[in-house]
Amino acid sequence: TRNGSWEHELDSNLITKKFWSGAWRYEPSRHFISAFLAGKDLIKDSNVSFYFKISNAEMKRRMWFGWKEFKLRHPGISEVVENGNEILQNIVPLSLDVINPIAVDENAADPEIDSKEENVNVRTSHYPRDSYIESFCAIVHESRFTQPWPNISEKTINAMDNYRPFIMCAAPGTLQMLKDMGFKTFDKYWSEEYDDIISNKDRMVKICETIEYINSFSVEELREMYKDMESILIHNRENFANVQKYFDKLNQKIKKSFL
Repeated sequence: TRNGSWEHELDSNLITKKFWSGAWRYEPSRHFISAFLAGKDLIKDSNVSFYFKISNAEMKRRMWFGWKEFKLRHPGISEVVENGNEILQNIVPLSLDVINPIAVDENAADPEIDSKEENVNVRTSHYPRDSYIESFCAIVHESRFTQPWPNISEKTINAMDNYRPFIMCAAPGTLQMLKDMGFKTFDKYWSEEYDDIISNKDRMVKICETIEYINSFSVEELREMYKDMESILIHNRENFANVQKYFDKLNQKIKKSFL
C-alpha cells in the first residue's frame, strides 16, 4: 500500500540528476562502474558514493578477468575506466548520508570499519530517500556480481521502494528472477540484454552501454520518461506483498524434487 508521501516521491520535477549509484563495501564491479561514471563525466550529474583510493594497476589486478585481453576486446570502455579511475583518485570520497567522509586505501573493504581513523564514514541512514528522489535511475550494485545464480537484497528493494527504475549490476538472470517474482522491469525503455549474458566482463560492458544510452537523454527527457513509466513504478512498490508467494512456490518445487 502506498504511504502518504508517494505523490511526492513520484514527482518527476524533483529529478535533477540522471543516476543513483551507491557503493559502500568494496567490490571490483562497483569500482569498475564508479570509474566508468567518472570517465564519462557523469559524477556531477549523479548521486554517487565511492570511498576507495586505489591505483589503476591495483584496480586491474583485482578484476576477475585479464585486463590486457579485456583492453584488446573492448578498447573504448577500458580507456574510459582507466581514465575514470585516475579522476576518482582525486575526488574520493564520494558520499551519501555519511558523517565525516574520508577516502580509504586499498587495504580497506568497509569504509567505516576498516578506516584508520575513528568517527569517520559514519552512515546516518541505510535508506537515503532524498538522494533517490533526486535521481532518475538507480544503478543497483547487488551483493554478488560474479556468482552464476541471481540474488537480490535490500539494495534492489530500496530502489523499488523509492519508485526508481533500475539497472542491475548483478549476477546473470537477476532481472528474470524479478519478473518471476511479479515485478516489472524497463525493457520498454532500454535494452536489458545484459541480464542474459553469462560472461561477467561482457555483461559489465553491456551494462555500461545501457548507462550510456540513458545518459543520451537530457534530464528534461528523462522526467517525461519517468512520467510514462509511473504505472510500472507503482506496481513494483505494491508487488512486495506478493513476493512470499514466489518463495512458497519455489519451496514446494524444491520439496518435490526430493520426493
